[in-house]
Order: sequence, then structure tokens, then C-alpha cells
Amino acid sequence: AIALCLLAVALELPYHLRSPHIAMPTELFVIGDSLSSGGFGEVTPWPNQFAREVGVPTTNLAQPSDDTAGALVHQVPQLPQIADKSHCVIIEIGGNDMLEGRPIEQFVHALDRLLAATSAAGQRSAVMLELPLLPGAWRYGAVQRRLAAKHRIVLVPKRVMARVLLREENTFDGIHLTQRGHDTLAHEIAAWLDWRR
Repeated sequence: AIALCLLAVALELPYHLRSPHIAMPTELFVIGDSLSSGGFGEVTPWPNQFAREVGVPTTNLAQPSDDTAGALVHQVPQLPQIADKSHCVIIEIGGNDMLEGRPIEQFVHALDRLLAATSAAGQRSAVMLELPLLPGAWRYGAVQRRLAAKHRIVLVPKRVMARVLLREENTFDGIHLTQRGHDTLAHEIAAWLDWRR
């Protein structure tokens, strides 16, 4: 039992260490769902607050209710057609796939295509927020990690978002963020990336 625990810790630890250095971009884009789009009573969604905190122009493409396949159709085409290495995309997607129980094969296919288009074969940097997983939904997290490695996408460990969502004052229904939740998430991501001004 001890050996299994140590093995689990050894396998998990690399995903919780500091991020590799990512140069401060000249422009940011956010792909996401209702957690990023706002529209639930807050004044400033976290992508807008993040832009203020790091001082980088940011375009929030997030759409409420989008799953990964929806983001591929509605949001990815709005990225600049010519990829620029000084641009970065922050990806916060997959929560609706998990909550609605999308077949894992559909999630794999959609996320693989989304990350390929987002990274543009390494011509754009990209950061993806790991999903805080529901019990029994570990496969969604495994897919995120496997495809992030394939496309060289930097993963923000799930503890960052989980820490925000688990504080009662940060959400009004356990999922959607209050203004305090948006502010906290923006601060936590900026701190983890070490992009704060």
C-alpha cells in the first residue's frame, strides 16, 4: 500500500511543480466556457481581470455552454489566421464535456483538433487549465494530459482552479464564479505563470 501511494505521488508530482518559463506574450486569447465568458452577475470576467493584472491585450472568445466540440466550431476560427509566436492562447474548456458525460472518444477527438489548431504546430504558445475532476471522471484528466504533451501545451495544474472553486465565497452555485472568484482565478493563473506586473 505504501509503495502504491509513493508511486501515485511520483506520477502526480510533475504536474504540480512550477510551470516551464513562458515568455510574456504581446497578445492573449482565451478559449473557454461559462467559467470564462461571464454573464452571471459579475462585472469583470477573469480573462478581463487577467489582462489588467498582466498588462497584455486580451481577447475573450469564451462562450457559455460550449463544450470542446463547440469551442472548436465557435471560438477557434476567431483566432488570427496567421499564427504568431508572440501570441498565447489560454484554454479553459472541457468542464461541460465532463459534467454532461460526453463519450470519452468524442472528447479525445475534439480536444485533439482544438489543441492542434490552437498551437498551430508550435507557432503559437498555449496554456490549458486542467479540469478539477469529478469522482469517476479521471479519464477526462488523463486525456488532457496526454494531448497536452502531444501538442506541447503547458498545463496549469488542477489544484489552481480547484482552490478557487472550493471556496464558498468564490462561486454562487459551486461552478459559476462570483466577482471575487473571477478576481481570484485571474490572480492565481497570473501568479502560476509568473506574469504579474
